Amino acid sequence: MIIGGAEEEIQLTKIAEEVEKETAIVKAEADSKSECLEEESLWARVTERLQAKGVETAQLCVDDIGDSQDSTEISRAFLLL
Repeated sequence: MIIGGAEEEIQLTKIAEEVEKETAIVKAEADSKSECLEEESLWARVTERLQAKGVETAQLCVDDIGDSQDSTEISRAFLLL
């Protein structure tokens, strides 16, 4: 699990850098058109640009297995790519 956590941390760092880059581009494009962007519109455009580039992220999914009446619950975690 530690390895998966480290991989996820690396992915988060990469995606954060990519989001910052795309945010700067979207803001510059809006400024060049003298357009005032609402925050919601900004993030929608950034999301569209990232999706168009095919950017994907790893997501941690937890699958809980066990009887809810039993005090011991077994959990498994899977890293979805």
